[in-house]
Amino acid sequence: DYNGAEVTNCEAYLASVPDKKKRRKTFHVFGKKDGNKTIITNIPTHLSPYRVVVFRPPESEWDALALSKIFNLEEGEVKEIDIFLEPPAWLELDFLQKVNIKDVNINVGRITNGDGTRYSSFGNKSFKVIDKKWWTKLFPGEVTGKKWQAKLFPGKFSVTVDYLDDRVLRTNIVLTSLETFYLPVIINNAYWNGVIKGEVYDTRGNPVECSAQAWQAGITDENPYKSYNPKTASKSELEKRKRWEQTKRYRSCIDFSHKFCIEKLNPDELYDLNVSIRGARTNLFIKAVAPNGPSLKFIVPNMYRVTGRIIDRNGKPLQVRTWAGDREFESVGELIFPPLPAGTHELSIMPKDYVQIIKIVTITDDDVDLGEIIAEKGSITISGRVVDQAGKPIPTCYIQFSSKTGAIWSFGVTDEDGKFVLEGLPPNKEIKLKISNYDDSNPQKSFNKIIGPFYQEKIDVGDIEVKRDNL
Repeated sequence: DYNGAEVTNCEAYLASVPDKKKRRKTFHVFGKKDGNKTIITNIPTHLSPYRVVVFRPPESEWDALALSKIFNLEEGEVKEIDIFLEPPAWLELDFLQKVNIKDVNINVGRITNGDGTRYSSFGNKSFKVIDKKWWTKLFPGEVTGKKWQAKLFPGKFSVTVDYLDDRVLRTNIVLTSLETFYLPVIINNAYWNGVIKGEVYDTRGNPVECSAQAWQAGITDENPYKSYNPKTASKSELEKRKRWEQTKRYRSCIDFSHKFCIEKLNPDELYDLNVSIRGARTNLFIKAVAPNGPSLKFIVPNMYRVTGRIIDRNGKPLQVRTWAGDREFESVGELIFPPLPAGTHELSIMPKDYVQIIKIVTITDDDVDLGEIIAEKGSITISGRVVDQAGKPIPTCYIQFSSKTGAIWSFGVTDEDGKFVLEGLPPNKEIKLKISNYDDSNPQKSFNKIIGPFYQEKIDVGDIEVKRDNL
């Protein structure tokens, strides 16, 4: 480090320098850690030149703390590279009014200039509210404050701040060692008091669960992300994507109730409103709604209840998960589904430690009782590990097993070692495996594969190699 002391809590990897003319992408080589050293062997020399990248796991696994100079490697050569870490710098965001951590989303990303190294972004968790104690006296239990500070290593960064999903700051900065960069943040919408509220019933007067979203009126609902390809997109397409990202900002209410209330809207603006009927995949869309108006009341076609019980062969109620549309429920014995409209529906029933059950139910003009359903033993358990191309485990990946038609059978998240164990899967059937990012930040990126059918009770599929760029 800058004091001459050995640093043992860092690791290093080798990154080949990309060549845009030859269309050669970056290649990363990892090694084994030994004290304050990382030893990397069997390096392909034809991918020279290289540079060494130092990072500190696991808090900021891919953030480069230091880069070596670019060098070439010859066949049989042994090279030792000394890396020196610069003193840290500090970034302080000075809000001109107090803000709550729940309402603010901060993103600080290092500008790479296409050097082929990997970097992570810094969010709310990297910042400390340095005047937190003073504010918590006035607002007990709330993490609020005006001054937010993060400790970073020097370099160029892009900084964005969103308040209630509205972009309030976007800029680039340069952090210098042992200095604090003060960045003022003005939030114009911190005191908006506009409200749009309403409720949903069917024609029989029964309450219907819903969720609601509102955004500034006139903004197109067409999402340019769907057809966006970063390799072939033109500059105009890229600008269109950026404009949509900055302007299509939602206010949401997801309370799973028949009533909704969307708050903190600009009382001087008009908003487009979308009300989604839970479980039925039905949307009600209204343009140009003014906040602080009378409560809205929606009447939808009759919704019906599907009931039933799940037991074993001895008549004992079982713990069960059920799916209908986009809703999931957990219960013991009783089957719970959201109100559904008339038509044909695929209902998924997963008793714990028993075989998955799929029911195709046709609703006409009355509620449906499935009666008692006897669960059968014979479900299988699938385990495995998700790794990248270098064989390193990928933690916190979302794992989902489903049928080819999309009925979800089981899901979970990989642990720190990239491992997963999912139970309750049906035997003798092909299974669709989906691996994606746990926070679903980019739903278009996922790894999909058809596996099975399996006949044994426990199956270990081993290591599943996934490109990190595909998540």
